[in-house]
Amino acid sequence: MAASKTTKNSAEVSAELISSLPGEGSVDEDLLDAAVAEINRIYVSKGLETARAIGNYVVEAFFGGDLESFDPRQKKHMTFRALAEREDLHVAYNTIWYSVAVLDQLRLLPEDIAEALPLSHHKLLLPVADAKMKADLAAKAVEDKLSSREFAEVVKAARASRSDKPRGGRPPLPAFVKGFRRLQKAVALATSEDIHPDAFKSSEDAAKFISEIEKQMALLEDLKEKMLALSQAPSDSEK
Repeated sequence: MAASKTTKNSAEVSAELISSLPGEGSVDEDLLDAAVAEINRIYVSKGLETARAIGNYVVEAFFGGDLESFDPRQKKHMTFRALAEREDLHVAYNTIWYSVAVLDQLRLLPEDIAEALPLSHHKLLLPVADAKMKADLAAKAVEDKLSSREFAEVVKAARASRSDKPRGGRPPLPAFVKGFRRLQKAVALATSEDIHPDAFKSSEDAAKFISEIEKQMALLEDLKEKMLALSQAPSDSEK
């Protein structure tokens, strides 16, 4: 009986503790505001700290400590690319890539803005090429305390408005030129190694690939004929 009474008293004490938890019975706005502020602070500082540490290590280990070498050479660096294939790596490959990319952005932004901007927002800001627009958007995100979703919409709208303005420099490449350049890379990759006997589960799978290749070759043949016709047509100066 005594043991039963002790258990009952412990349960009563636990119930009293639970009932007195701050903000449990009703929303405590002060507690809520403080929690959001502190969680955001931890997320921003730790996220950037981790990204900076990973980024600095990768630049030092793979690119000779030269951040400028990362962008033009990271796609061709065989060992760096091989990180994506390692199953024992606890960090996603795209997280590693973003960590290095964000390093450069941290240099471009005012220090107070760069440090206050969450890693998620830094990622959203990466496609913005214009330095002034990048800084303005980052400042707006910090000042207005924009969420990731809100900031994504702001960045999207800013980039869209920018693309409406005429750009200087060289005119954009025609679609067939861009497509052919990608085709060259795709063909080089597809033919870079022999086809393993186990590559196809059945002859039907092989037939599907062959059919798709023939379809693409037919489209390329049509494109070739159009280009031949244009190349053989007299120019305005020859008329």
